[in-house]
Amino acid sequence: MARANTVAKAQPSFLASTRAIRAIPGQARSRPPGPEPGHDNAPPRGFPSPDTPFCDTPYMSQPKIILGGRRFDASKLKGLRWLPVLIIALVLGVMSFFTVPAESVGVVLRFGAFSSIENPGLHFKIPFVDQVIDVPVERRLKLEFGFGTSGATNRFQVGRHQTLESNMVTGDLNAALVEWIVQYHIDNPRNYLFVVRHPEVTLRDLSEAAMREVVGDRTVDEVITIGRQEIESAARDRLSELTTSYELGVAIDQVQLKNVNPPRDVQASFNEVNKAEQDRENMINIANGEYNKVIPRARG
Repeated sequence: MARANTVAKAQPSFLASTRAIRAIPGQARSRPPGPEPGHDNAPPRGFPSPDTPFCDTPYMSQPKIILGGRRFDASKLKGLRWLPVLIIALVLGVMSFFTVPAESVGVVLRFGAFSSIENPGLHFKIPFVDQVIDVPVERRLKLEFGFGTSGATNRFQVGRHQTLESNMVTGDLNAALVEWIVQYHIDNPRNYLFVVRHPEVTLRDLSEAAMREVVGDRTVDEVITIGRQEIESAARDRLSELTTSYELGVAIDQVQLKNVNPPRDVQASFNEVNKAEQDRENMINIANGEYNKVIPRARG
């Protein structure tokens, strides 16, 4: 307790002496700023003076960053402030050009609406405004009905219901399995993209309708044997009329019949009938040959 009282009494005397020292007239004004005379306590070189404001020190104007134990001058990064601008300009420059393949044309959409059609080669577009759709106008496309070829590049080439596509009824109310191919190309890219929502699916439906119409006007013998070329020509003409009326933007190049057979359940009976007809034709030809030999000899 005595020691605590002694310390408490000593504090006022210390504060009083401090005020007295500060109150000495002229002492603070006569002393120049900086280190006291006779004392070699000047700050080392490279360090600011105690009287220098903190914001004016060289360490604030030239910040240093420690990377891997080495001091890195952050002021050197000022030269890279244009790097983001250069990167953005480079990206926009690359996105401003597009190339149309040799066998296609480029349909340019501006804000989603049709703008122009560009030929093969390098062209300019407005980034984030123009959209380009390549349409293969020089490529010959194909649709298969009643069968399918593996490895097709066109996803609409093979139908989903091949058996239903091939089943048809002829004009004499007989059934037949008809397989055929439609070859076409795109001749109007604008109509192909914007007039009909799904032009490939619509073309398949029109092809099936045209073939059923042509087959339904002929007998089963004409469909299977003697009328194949006539059916191909009539189906092509009818399909061309339908695609023109629907404005599909495609042109029909060829319609070709592949395998045309009777239904599998009656195919054996149909083959027997065909064999009997062929035998009859052979017997008639043999009889005509014998007639041509015997009659002239008898006549002398």
